[in-house]
Amino acid sequence: MPAKLIYRTAKRRLQILALKIPRGQLAQNTLLSLFWQGMRVLFLLIWIVFLARLLGAEGYGVFSGVAGLAVILGSFSGLGLGLLMYQDTVINPDVFADRWGDALWATILGGCSFFAVFIAISIAVFPLIQVQTLVAIGLAELVFFPLVTTSAYAFASKIRIGWSSALPSLVAFLRCISIAIFAATDVPKDFDNYVWFHLLATVMSSLIIVFLVKSILKPEFKPYTLNVAKLRKGIVFCFSWASTSALTSADKTSVLKIGGGEMAGLYSSSYRIASIFLLPIDALVNAAVPRLFLQGSEKHGNSTIVSYVFIALLAYSVLAGLVLLTLPEFIVWVLGPSFVMAAAVIKWFSLLIPCYAMRTFSTQILLTSGNVRLKVIVEISGLVLLILLGLLLIPLYGLIGATFMIIVTEAIVALTCWLMILGTQRSQTDTG
Repeated sequence: MPAKLIYRTAKRRLQILALKIPRGQLAQNTLLSLFWQGMRVLFLLIWIVFLARLLGAEGYGVFSGVAGLAVILGSFSGLGLGLLMYQDTVINPDVFADRWGDALWATILGGCSFFAVFIAISIAVFPLIQVQTLVAIGLAELVFFPLVTTSAYAFASKIRIGWSSALPSLVAFLRCISIAIFAATDVPKDFDNYVWFHLLATVMSSLIIVFLVKSILKPEFKPYTLNVAKLRKGIVFCFSWASTSALTSADKTSVLKIGGGEMAGLYSSSYRIASIFLLPIDALVNAAVPRLFLQGSEKHGNSTIVSYVFIALLAYSVLAGLVLLTLPEFIVWVLGPSFVMAAAVIKWFSLLIPCYAMRTFSTQILLTSGNVRLKVIVEISGLVLLILLGLLLIPLYGLIGATFMIIVTEAIVALTCWLMILGTQRSQTDTG
């Protein structure tokens, strides 16, 4: 093929990619997101190492399981108005101040409401855990951390992807500081004492982050204007975010309830290490979301951006999976000898990376193309499948069973979503 023809073809593809967002911004946003995700990876790794060594496998497992339940309920705190703000502001920047006010108030009021629900459920599900410990976790994950998520959506809605990615990194950094202070103090090194340091770090980071939204994005003050129409749209997004959160958090709670604290600690530590390799996937997909929102209900299946991201995710998944296969000895060296069994299963999480990548990207395509209800149905079905697989596999195969519980679930949800996308695309082509 002549060089000029290659150049013209490449140029046309770049022009197609432009949409309403300036050329090159996808790459810039992806790099910024990757940088801050990298910083978050570093802070998370430090946090995991300190926490696992201080609490041991069982203490770490109990924390992960209870926090997993809190994260699931915390995804309802904003009633979906953060995602509604994201969608509407990308399409029409003039509505930002109005949507930010709605999302902020919904996050505060919803967080307090679901905090009460969390305490009631946790007392029933985890009767041996002290109520004050549950209160600390509930305040951190249901009242204050959702403010971070809403603020991240605020920056993302303004196509400030770097800032949007930096906010969770700030939380991870302050949690590293809190675990270091916890390690340096004379308080007993157990789960019940650590949660208060965790809460303090979350409170400080959330207040700083809301201040950053006010000072950088400068949303003008508007009266609280939430109405039934907005709430109805928000609830749809709420279930979308909650179903995704449940799918990625319920596994730790399930392992804790079915397999006990020690198995939950071994599983959670393996998953946390593997999840470090999942962060670049989130970075790339999140950078593409504004463009997907701009395409709206158009044919994502024929979109150049979808093709490029799909290929990039597959290539990355293969490379990351190969790297993960080399890490079993690293886990024992870093976390200590009590995590030897975790090292034995970490290699299987290499299969999780491509499944997670395809599931994450496909669900975001459904979200941004107006098929939110389909996304929610598939993810809730996946959650039911996850629990059933846990009840079946964990008693029979222990830690290996827990590992394949999440891998099989991610794979089936991803396959189902892509079949729906292709089916929707085919029906649009036929009617067109």
